This record gives sequence, C-alpha cells and structure tokens, in this order.
Amino acid sequence: MVVEVGVMEAGLLEVCLTRRVAASPDVVFGAWIKKEHLAKWWGPKGFTNPVCEVDARIGGAMMIDMRSPAGVIYPMTGRFVTIDPPHRLVFVTAAIDCATLSFGYVGWMVPEFGSADGAGCGALVWCELMELRVYL
Repeated sequence: MVVEVGVMEAGLLEVCLTRRVAASPDVVFGAWIKKEHLAKWWGPKGFTNPVCEVDARIGGAMMIDMRSPAGVIYPMTGRFVTIDPPHRLVFVTAAIDCATLSFGYVGWMVPEFGSADGAGCGALVWCELMELRVYL
C-alpha cells in the first residue's frame, strides 16, 4: 500500500546544513560534479555507489545506485538546473522505488560554496522535499 504524504503535513519541508570544508571552493565544487569524487562520499555512512553517472551541465542528468552494507541497492536520479562554478549548484533529485518503478521522494538540492580562507571554504547545502511516498 502506498500513502502519498504532502511534505507540509509530514513536517519535512526543508533542511539546511552548513559546514567548513578544508579545501578550496573549486575542489569542493568538483566533489559534487565529478563522478569519480561523488561516488566516494555520496549517501549514508557505510554505503558504496557502484553506479555513479554525472552529466554536469544545465539539463544534464545524474544516476547513482547506492548500495547498503546489506547489499540492497537504492537508486536515485537527478537533473541539473543551475551550474555556477565554483559557487552554486541546483538540481532536482528523486529516489526510485525499484518495486513500483516510481519515485519515493522528489526534492530540490542546492549546494553553495563560500569564499576560501586559510581554513578552507564554507559549504551550505539546502534541501527541500516536494513529494514523499510512504510504503506500508
């Protein structure tokens, strides 16, 4: 049974994370758009990304298969909307439910990278869920 939940009702509208990263904005930006770097860190701790395809251009797609430590594959896809190197990306992302071939969630992701100093650069990642499905 699939229950569609409005994100406002679920209280899951948006999340904003900030970090100081010990690297330049160019390096951090590259970690988001170069598949060989993205595959190393994307997803929850302990997960790997055996499939990581990135077409980093406006309208370009991404496809990542996240593999859990138990071997379960969690595929996701996305499409780039804005690319402003090395400061900002905007892309739509969606988790794919393999059983139903539908999206488990759809949302926006906006990573932004601030100016560098001797300690690195500021990184802010804003996420907004637009649609969420709960499988019971």
